[in-house]
Amino acid sequence: MIRDRQAFEAALEAVTRYLDAPPEPGTPEDRAFGELLKELESYRPAQPPRTEPDEFVELQARAEVLREQAAAFLQRRETEREASRFAPFGAAGEASGPSTRGKP
Repeated sequence: MIRDRQAFEAALEAVTRYLDAPPEPGTPEDRAFGELLKELESYRPAQPPRTEPDEFVELQARAEVLREQAAAFLQRRETEREASRFAPFGAAGEASGPSTRGKP
């Protein structure tokens, strides 16, 4: 649970690492990533941190960009998951059987 600015910033860094190298769907890391995104989305400080206004605005903007990137990532993953459920062949259209290429 994110309760303070330090935990919030640590969570932002963790999300950045996950976005740079997304975990495989269904893995424990994937579930941790999803939980972290939910925590970031729901975190609201009780009081704005006592920092320079520009620093806080910059942190808020960075958090919003990461939220948008995370939402887009999750949407792409869901779209790919749905598409693969209905595709009789692999993602690139390859068949899953013996090939007849190159045979007379």
